Amino acid sequence: MLQNYLIITVRSLLKHKVFSVVTIVGLAVGMAACLLIVQYVLFERSYDRQSPHAEQIWRIYTENYSNGSLDTRDANTHSAVGPTLKAELPEVVDYTRVYSARDLTVIHKQTPYTQSKAYAVEPAFLRMFPYRVLQGNATQGLSQPGRVILTKSAAATYFGPANPIGQTLQLVGGWFTGPHTVAAVIEDVPLNSHLKFEMLLPYQTLYSQGHTDNWENYWDYNYIQLHPQANPELVRAKLAELSKRYLSTSNLALNMQRLTDIHLRSDLTYEHEPNGSVRIVYFLLLIAAFILGIAWINYSNLTTARAMERAKEVGLRKTIGASRSQLIGQFLGEAIVVNLLAISLAVFFMQLAGPAFAELTGKPLTNWFYTNHVLFGLTLAALFLISVVGAGFYPALVLSGYEPMSMLRGSFSRVGKGLALRKALVVFQLVCTVGMLAATVTIYRQLTFLQKHDLGVSIDQMLVLKAPRFDFNQDSVYQKKYAVFKAEVARLPSVRNITASSVVPGEGINTIGGTSDGVYWKKRITANKPTIYFVNVDEQFMRTYGVRQLAGRGFQANEPHWRNRYIINRAALKALGFPSPEAAVDESLVFGGEATRRGSDMRIIGVVDNFHIESLKLPTRPILYTCPPPTRMAYFSVKLGTQQLPGTIDQVNQIWKQLFPQSPFDYFFLDQKFDEQYRSERQFQRIFTVFTGLAILVACLGLFGLATFTAEQRTKEVGVRKVLGASIASLVLLLSQDFIKPVLLAILIATPIAWYALNQWLQSFAYRISLDWWMFGLAGLVAVVIALLTVSYQSIRAALMNPVKSLRTE
Repeated sequence: MLQNYLIITVRSLLKHKVFSVVTIVGLAVGMAACLLIVQYVLFERSYDRQSPHAEQIWRIYTENYSNGSLDTRDANTHSAVGPTLKAELPEVVDYTRVYSARDLTVIHKQTPYTQSKAYAVEPAFLRMFPYRVLQGNATQGLSQPGRVILTKSAAATYFGPANPIGQTLQLVGGWFTGPHTVAAVIEDVPLNSHLKFEMLLPYQTLYSQGHTDNWENYWDYNYIQLHPQANPELVRAKLAELSKRYLSTSNLALNMQRLTDIHLRSDLTYEHEPNGSVRIVYFLLLIAAFILGIAWINYSNLTTARAMERAKEVGLRKTIGASRSQLIGQFLGEAIVVNLLAISLAVFFMQLAGPAFAELTGKPLTNWFYTNHVLFGLTLAALFLISVVGAGFYPALVLSGYEPMSMLRGSFSRVGKGLALRKALVVFQLVCTVGMLAATVTIYRQLTFLQKHDLGVSIDQMLVLKAPRFDFNQDSVYQKKYAVFKAEVARLPSVRNITASSVVPGEGINTIGGTSDGVYWKKRITANKPTIYFVNVDEQFMRTYGVRQLAGRGFQANEPHWRNRYIINRAALKALGFPSPEAAVDESLVFGGEATRRGSDMRIIGVVDNFHIESLKLPTRPILYTCPPPTRMAYFSVKLGTQQLPGTIDQVNQIWKQLFPQSPFDYFFLDQKFDEQYRSERQFQRIFTVFTGLAILVACLGLFGLATFTAEQRTKEVGVRKVLGASIASLVLLLSQDFIKPVLLAILIATPIAWYALNQWLQSFAYRISLDWWMFGLAGLVAVVIALLTVSYQSIRAALMNPVKSLRTE
């Protein structure tokens, strides 16, 4: 019997080639799209699960309050947090602190390298986050200053194929300046880890430079490992009590988040890298469900629509004794064959699209998914079973439910049972399509708005150089070279201006130093307690970037009393409670925890307009600008003319090599750097657009199949109408209107749903577009045009058919 069923299935597929191709290709495209999205989602959810202690590891973070309400949440915390929790909380079995040694210069054999992925950690780090040691002794590498651990890739960069163990690297950069001996080489950090490092340094180096565990400044990342039986909520409550004890004079509190939640569920500042978004993950899963649902609807609709052609077969089988369960089994068997063919084709499509999709997402998805054989196999099996049951059971139920005598007489309805449900399913897939089209238009407009909105500064033709890392012991030497470099570059014909600063637009809040206790207007010290951020700039910064002065004066060269002379922006003006820019000039501020606490007297010398250091996803932050010595600057910004850019860069490079021969010449153009902040949004836009296109393709295949079936069923009617004088245009309209009505209904249903969902998405942006009616009208118009183009071929073909041939059709 199984052999008979298989033969009938193959014959049916070959007999109706168009429907077979439409069904199988539609399912394959839907499954391939679903598999691509699923592998992305699984990869995103796999972050930080490599450690055997992953479920017990938590990161402590800092909550910053302003006037009693939560202002910001920072990923870094005080250096005293880890030791204190280990000593006072029995639930904590281990801890490690991670200090980010940003932008070190590594020198080997007179060749300088920039190392931006170096962390100072404690020996417990490798217990909590174990990595396979390839060479040397990793424990000794973190036991005392002057040692270093490298990843396999970093070791290859510095030493090539030579044995790195015992070799010396010269590091330049603040506390870590000096020779370091390579103690161990470990495996590369997997890409699905939020701690991507290439170099580990002993945390004890900080102690050797005078660092102490304290509750004043917070720049460490503290991770704790809880006992497996510990109650995390009880530990969280104890953290609140410790905050009251140790941070009572500040506006800070401690909290914690699970390690495996950091990548997708964390929106903290000062993260190691941009995180993913659980909302995007769920959104993509919804898209996958829509595309797969559209493909399943196509299969169900086309199968049930052709019920009449299988009617006599089903009636005969019932007459000779076949039970309904046997008939359901037969049609489910056909669904198994169709889905086997579809899923095989889907894997082929996935392999073809895999490299492009990996490039689109910036993640090594294909290799990661295929090498996880069990995960890949289970995903395919689950998708296959759900598809067979979800898409095959309803047609099997419908086809097996007809009465045998009416089937053999052919007296049942031409359109078959389930007409209302079939139309509802068509409307549903069109609702999905219209909604995705509206979302595509909205996402494109929002991203364009972000990229073209006025930033308050001029970033075009701005060449940015990373300032050299320096040795604290050569502070005065560096200051002299700094002044010479600025003067020499300023003399170049195509250079309009040059400035230095601790941060440049596009680098984001992670490079800005926030106050821990708040800054207050001295005359209203109890009125407002905002969080204010500090940015170091030189006297040319505002002029070079075109920042508008609102009141007061700018900085002078070698600003006297620089520690107590500040410029504030408009956001700080408002946060501190000043009525106008003029009212703030020459007023004093206090930096301290409470009104009674002694703080540093700071005088405002000027007020400037806001400009965006971060992307427009976030509001402008209140900032105090100070003009310190050059050692506190991280960047040079060179404003260039519009001509001979490559030549000018070469000239700047030559000056750099003369003054800073042991520092790499790292540069970028600021407009490109600022635009990188929207990389995740652009990726999401491209991903969404691609899968919207696939959804439209699958929906079109279904509409094409139904249009073909409708045209065949109404062949005699078209012939009669043509004989009676109906025009070609009227016949095309007649055959097309059955498909235009569902599209119009789908537009009415999709518009309010899409408006609500997109409005919620836009709320995550500080600066955003408004949802205009024409955006949904455009999406609806595109859906109508696509539907017309899809069904018009079959409609025109049927209308042009010779009426004699039409009337002979059985």
